[in-house]
Amino acid sequence: MFKKGDDLRQDILTLQIFKIMHNLWFESGVKLKMNNYNVICTGYFQGMLQIVTESETLATIHKQFGSIIAPFSSKPLKQWLKNNSKCSEKEYTENFKLSCAAYCLATFVLGIGDRHNDNIMIKEVSYLVIYLLIEW
Repeated sequence: MFKKGDDLRQDILTLQIFKIMHNLWFESGVKLKMNNYNVICTGYFQGMLQIVTESETLATIHKQFGSIIAPFSSKPLKQWLKNNSKCSEKEYTENFKLSCAAYCLATFVLGIGDRHNDNIMIKEVSYLVIYLLIEW
């Protein structure tokens, strides 16, 4: 996807740090799960972002499976995972928990505060994907 208007160098740096964190956790025996995407800066405030296939934003899931109070309930997310995951309930629940823990920890440590339901995606394998689109 082509993007213009944001400094994608910040996203690239943050994603590199995410990859380092993931590798350090993995080497230490902590099997947290992250699904990173690629970003290429092609010029001043423009570049390309990898499309994350088989995924949906949390905002879309809330609209699809809930009402205005959907963000305050776990039911829409549980229903989407049940309908879209290609693995057992135990496996997609575990994937989701490990992925959520990884991104919560990583974004907290890096001080990333631009987390809203349009930036958080869920893949069909139950991994979270955090689209950064960071405003520093």
